[in-house]
Amino acid sequence: MLALFSHQRSELNAYASQIEPALLIADRQHALFSGDDFLNTFVTEHSSIRVVQLHNDSGEHNLQDAINHPAEDLLPRHHLLMKWPISSFPAAPPAHRN
Repeated sequence: MLALFSHQRSELNAYASQIEPALLIADRQHALFSGDDFLNTFVTEHSSIRVVQLHNDSGEHNLQDAINHPAEDLLPRHHLLMKWPISSFPAAPPAHRN
């Protein structure tokens, strides 16, 4: 979920309820995320959020640090293959029948 500057409290809550995001990216310059009160409440209310990254943050949720030092163990490298095994895709499209 990406919090845009035009989003307000009710829009963000409605959107998060609909999509159940695992990741929240916001900016500390956004009025709602300038402090921790709304952020803590938002993450508590939307338990699907597992990762918070904040632009212009100097603490543990610093987006720029996450970009500069990506986690290697966040997802297994083979997670897509496990979700969609190669055998589930046809080797070639079926021949056209008249």
